[in-house]
Amino acid sequence: MPPLLALASAALLAAPAAATLVGEHGACFSACQLPLNFVRFADIPGPATWGAKIASPSYMTSLVACMDAYCTPLQIEWGWERFGAFRDLGAPGTPIPRFEDVLARVPAAPRVVDCLADRGAVVPSTILIAQQNFDDGYHTDAAFARQMRLHNAFGMCMYALLAGMTLVGLGNRLLAHAAKRGAVTWTGNVLAPWPRAYTWYRRHIGTPAMMGYSHVQPWGILSIPTRLQAIMIFIYVALNVGMGCYGYETFANNMFWPGAESIQLARYLGDRTGIMSFYNMVLLWLLAGRNDVVIWLTGWSFQSLNLFHRWTARVAVVQAFVHSCAYIWLRWGAFWAFMPERYWWSGVCAMAAMGLLIPLSVLPLRQYAYELFLVLHIGLSVATLALLYLHTEMFGYDPWVWLCMGIWAFDRLLRVVRVAVLSFKTLGQRNAVGAITATNPGLMRVRVDTSVPINPAPGDYYFLYSPRSLSPWENHPFTLASWEKAPGGGTTLHFLIAPMEGWTRRLRRRLEAVATLAADSEAAPLLAAPGTSSLPPARLRVLLEGPYGHRCDLEPFEHVLLLAGGSGIAAILPYVFALSRENSAKKRISIVWTVRNAAYAADVLAHELAPARTRHASLDIYLTQEEPVAARALLDALDVPLDTGYAAVDPHSAGARRREVVLTRGRPPIRELVGAQVEALRADTGRLAILACGPGQMMDDLRRAVADAYGALTTDAGRLEYYEEAFTW
Repeated sequence: MPPLLALASAALLAAPAAATLVGEHGACFSACQLPLNFVRFADIPGPATWGAKIASPSYMTSLVACMDAYCTPLQIEWGWERFGAFRDLGAPGTPIPRFEDVLARVPAAPRVVDCLADRGAVVPSTILIAQQNFDDGYHTDAAFARQMRLHNAFGMCMYALLAGMTLVGLGNRLLAHAAKRGAVTWTGNVLAPWPRAYTWYRRHIGTPAMMGYSHVQPWGILSIPTRLQAIMIFIYVALNVGMGCYGYETFANNMFWPGAESIQLARYLGDRTGIMSFYNMVLLWLLAGRNDVVIWLTGWSFQSLNLFHRWTARVAVVQAFVHSCAYIWLRWGAFWAFMPERYWWSGVCAMAAMGLLIPLSVLPLRQYAYELFLVLHIGLSVATLALLYLHTEMFGYDPWVWLCMGIWAFDRLLRVVRVAVLSFKTLGQRNAVGAITATNPGLMRVRVDTSVPINPAPGDYYFLYSPRSLSPWENHPFTLASWEKAPGGGTTLHFLIAPMEGWTRRLRRRLEAVATLAADSEAAPLLAAPGTSSLPPARLRVLLEGPYGHRCDLEPFEHVLLLAGGSGIAAILPYVFALSRENSAKKRISIVWTVRNAAYAADVLAHELAPARTRHASLDIYLTQEEPVAARALLDALDVPLDTGYAAVDPHSAGARRREVVLTRGRPPIRELVGAQVEALRADTGRLAILACGPGQMMDDLRRAVADAYGALTTDAGRLEYYEEAFTW
């Protein structure tokens, strides 16, 4: 495993000192005192504690005789310092005589004893351990010191791996920025100068799901990563497995566990996995927060970091489980006898808490009982940290617990700051910033005024709190649909919300209750299309936290295909508005929206997708799972005259001329849509961006179609970029 040692060497100097204070010179002290543990001194009638050893003339003169015979003066000096450290651990406050004073009482020719051969013998006076005993003791101390260095160095390698991945992401982001500014000639990716390699990479590595077809859609209770994500996860897991198995040295005359190489291996394996689990715990907390330094530096999405968070958790829990199994096997005959010890019972309880976190974080629970998942997840995580502190404080690993707590506190503090900055007027009750109206059973509009002016951007999302609910700490993310300047000097943020289970359903019910009691004079202007059913608007208090999210840079592309499914239109709208404000002569913007409810489509067409706001974009609407609705009847329901730019045509009829809107019943032919866009690239030198947000099946169909399209390109794949907005937990 030379590569593992090469990777570990970079972290060796940063590895913390072992609890046994191992060191090159101090090892001579351990080489002398370890063999003496195998014999009994007559003047130590009770347990051989450090206090009893210091008080025993026979033990002290035997220890000094060994160090005088086999150690250099420098080793003696370092060794006596280590003696003091052991005294502080086992008998603090007990005075240790000077080395020279004890040496003066050593007989001229003490009896040489092979401590292993005479194991258990009673020694009446000073002895000198055999040379082989000293060599075995030195070997034992050196082997244990090496193990401790490897344990910590391999743990530090996890941080080096994350730092390396972050630097790669940061470099790619800076290069993209330089390309956008015209500083370098580049077509969108660091591999673009090699078109064939880049095309192969995008087709076979960067775009497809790890295996088969599903990525956004779960496979049972599992989330399937992309191939690129899978490679990064494999590297991480393989390094943890490889480093957990490498470098163990066992030998027969080990003075800690003589003749029991299986016990040596179990101890080293237990220490290695426990320590590496602690190092991974820091990564686990680092990748769990919303305010993540890695996201800030690389621009990666929260979904990607959350995926790595889950895999880091699995690795850390498995390592903790192996650590626990190793120590249970070592203490099998005395498991319950150790239970009163704080480090033991706290370790058992911590393992139980960590073990519960994995099954209580499965995808179905996160999807269908998110509030319950969140409470259990936070509660068990805090309990795990507290128990780990009790488990490791005496071994010197509590700084890792404090680091995890610091990361968690930093994230929570920034969340509070974000809420305070955007919503302080609400907290002071000077402004009711939440103005919420509902229009039809499939749509809620949330309009929130910030306390200060901000500059939102496409791709942003915010967490919304309802402070007057039974659970004011509860919050959920919603993608920003649009924004405008607020009359009071802040910014008005618009959200489109489809009622689902849990918080959004309760919000819907609360809207109905508040709207029933709201006075007409206090109602906000109704944002509903003529002919659609609606509820009276209601004012609610809403707190904002954000912005979060990553932004897809569609500016350099001449052709843009935007696909949305259902409420996924909310994530597409900001890009539609931004692109429509640009010079339309340079861009071809196509919007494809799949929606079940015709009234939903009518409402959005009358407002967010009104011609004045999307004047340069063509729009294809696919209606699914609905009774047949004539295109003209839907337009009549909008009460919009045909000369405003909307027209409904049959896309399959001969000679049909599409103007702005094409209404079609059924699901969109994803592969054909992508193929037509790619085919259009052959006629010019432009570039195509595809951005999508919608249900899992649509997203996976699109991902596969884009991956296949890379193989159909006759030019380099830098002309086609695929972006995905899929907010998953």
